[in-house]
Amino acid sequence: SFPTRRSSDLKGLKRLPVVDGSGELIGIVSRADILRSAGKVPQGAAEALPRFTAGLMQEARDVMFTDVPTAGPDDALPEVVARLVASPLRRVVVVDAAGKVMGIVLDGDLLSRCGPGRKPGLLRALFSFGREEDACPLGTAREVMLPTVHSVTEDASLMDVLQKMLAHHVKRLVVTDDAGKLVGMVDRDAILRVIAGHAA
Repeated sequence: SFPTRRSSDLKGLKRLPVVDGSGELIGIVSRADILRSAGKVPQGAAEALPRFTAGLMQEARDVMFTDVPTAGPDDALPEVVARLVASPLRRVVVVDAAGKVMGIVLDGDLLSRCGPGRKPGLLRALFSFGREEDACPLGTAREVMLPTVHSVTEDASLMDVLQKMLAHHVKRLVVTDDAGKLVGMVDRDAILRVIAGHAA
């Protein structure tokens, strides 16, 4: 049998066993399963699921992170890496002088940039800021950023945010104002908290 857990004990868990009335394992449910199901809730479900649908009618601005690491396109990569590893978001948004989003740097892309044989050198570079002789050559944010940034405006409903995450298979979306300037970032954990009925 599986022990009963309080919600406070579940932080960080990505999957949970599902058991029947006799305690037999019948499956596993993941965070992605919950999000996919939430994304399929029909528009007319407000009466049947009032708390749930009300939560997803909140806007991106209500749950977004505002402390998003940024870099200019010509910032040296060791500086970008320092910002990336210091943030739980594990992303750095590249913006121009006016704050308009130009691209995004992801932690996984930094590793894949050098190929499997060079990853140890790059990992040392991440923490020594490029002083290792065998580290992968580092450059600027512009050289490693992805120019396609999946984003939503700050007034997007959380249902729209969720559906965009699912459509693009991403865990986080950049939030911009109407002029395309960075204002924050929203992640899927925030959506899960709303679905669970917890305050954002």
